[in-house]
Amino acid sequence: STIDAEDILAKANSKNEILDVAIGLSVGVGQYAGVALAGNIASNIIDNDTQINISASTLKAHDTLAVLASSKEKLENYGGGLSVGVGTSAAGVAVGATVVTNTITSDTDALIANSDLVALGAGNGIKLAEHKSVKTSSKADPDPVDDYEKYELQETSASIATAKKGLVVDAQAEHVLRDISITGGVAVGSAAGVAVDATVIINSITGSTSAQINSTDINKTNEALTNANVFVNAYDKADISSHLDTISVGAAGEGAGVGAAGAGDRNTVQRNTVARIVGKADGTTALNGNSVTVDSLGYTKIHLSETGLAAGASAIAGAAVTGAVSVNRFAGNTTALVSNVKGTVHELAVDANRLTDIKTYNNAISLSGGIVGASVSVGVTDVEDTSHTNAELSHAVLSTDGADNSKIEVKAENNTQLATELSADSLEISLGESWGVAVSNVNMEAQVGAKLDAVTLGGAEQEFSAVTVEANNNTYSKFQNVAVAAGSVLGVGVGHGV
Repeated sequence: STIDAEDILAKANSKNEILDVAIGLSVGVGQYAGVALAGNIASNIIDNDTQINISASTLKAHDTLAVLASSKEKLENYGGGLSVGVGTSAAGVAVGATVVTNTITSDTDALIANSDLVALGAGNGIKLAEHKSVKTSSKADPDPVDDYEKYELQETSASIATAKKGLVVDAQAEHVLRDISITGGVAVGSAAGVAVDATVIINSITGSTSAQINSTDINKTNEALTNANVFVNAYDKADISSHLDTISVGAAGEGAGVGAAGAGDRNTVQRNTVARIVGKADGTTALNGNSVTVDSLGYTKIHLSETGLAAGASAIAGAAVTGAVSVNRFAGNTTALVSNVKGTVHELAVDANRLTDIKTYNNAISLSGGIVGASVSVGVTDVEDTSHTNAELSHAVLSTDGADNSKIEVKAENNTQLATELSADSLEISLGESWGVAVSNVNMEAQVGAKLDAVTLGGAEQEFSAVTVEANNNTYSKFQNVAVAAGSVLGVGVGHGV
């Protein structure tokens, strides 16, 4: 299409929500045997794509040309299962299981391709919500564990944000996942009480958010660039808060009391966040503007807790076994790119930022009591980050407008803040053994890069006042790993942490 107007606005918005609440309940009472089985299985999926696309168009806006895409997804799951088995003369058996998968997958794109654009920024502009990674404190003393540079997400609502003038291509996506799942079992019998329960949660957020201008001339006529800014921005937020508990209690009057509890989750975040201006391969694509900003910010926030509690008690024998396992995987690319362009700018900023806040709390607790008995607790936390953050200016010929304080900035930065707490606690009362094992595995392989490649900046008579290329990769980790095992009377306790 061909349009000449004061303002041109194209936008696509979406919002999707799921709320799932489910509880499984079972009670079994028998003179000889009481058996109870309870289960809860849930599968929640949001699959959402949001795209605004301009192609093969000639557009001129005397004020602002804005192409906007935004999406919000929220998935909430709350539930679990409870089983109670009572055998008045013989055995009580309780079995419970909760299995939940929560999945958000979405692509949010604001795209311009194969077009000719002019946006002069002569009016009031447009206000958009703003997001930045900001430092909230500085490291004063390297010795204390909690004393380190801290970063957090700063959000500014559109109503008070600074207006953007000229050409604006903006994609913003937020994905929120909440889960609370609890499984409990109680078994009581005169001869035996056996309770076996498990909770398994699988959370996943995948997809991409991008703001892109491809093979498109920007202000090719190079006229009235004083307010002709170019703003290309991609922002993505993945937020998971998941908490699960498993409780198993087996009690018997004279035989055996057995409790077995398992709690496990897997959390995956793999999001690509891309902001880019890429011209044709022959390098003839025009990029003219006053202030040109190409910015991407990927934000990941993960707060998790897993607790497994098992208790087995009897006058004769008691046994308790607990396992709590948390596996977490983080991947994806955060990219800011300007390539295959030529033109005149006062300032150009190509910035890629990634901010990650990870907190995990994992507890495995087992208690056993009887003339003889055993208790075993195993806790495992596994975290892996293989993300990439890259900012690049390549195959470009850019001149300065000749005004003071002209500058070029290419910057990539990753800030990861990780805190893990893991405990495996085991207690045996009377004759027997207790074992506690805590294993923590953390593999941080996040990569960060900033580069200039095949670029000509300024000329012999007019040079940019400053050219900055910077890459920062900051990871702050705090680990607390505890294994406790204890025995009373003639008990033996063994604890091992890795």
